Amino acid sequence: MIKIKKVPVEVYSRIVGYFRPVSQWNEGKKEEFKERKEFTLKELCDSLTHIDSNKLHPTMNNDGSKQWH
Repeated sequence: MIKIKKVPVEVYSRIVGYFRPVSQWNEGKKEEFKERKEFTLKELCDSLTHIDSNKLHPTMNNDGSKQWH
């Protein structure tokens, strides 16, 4: 018989610009985390092949970051 040892696992994710353990997030952020869509790098790259980059134009967000449309 194989012995299985169970150990707690801490999940880290990025929130507001830096990584923190999900267990330390407030309840609202934990709910948002449950609704996040996970994807692989391949899925991302495949989806980008359907975008005509010549039609993308940046706009400046309030925080100074760029958003492409």
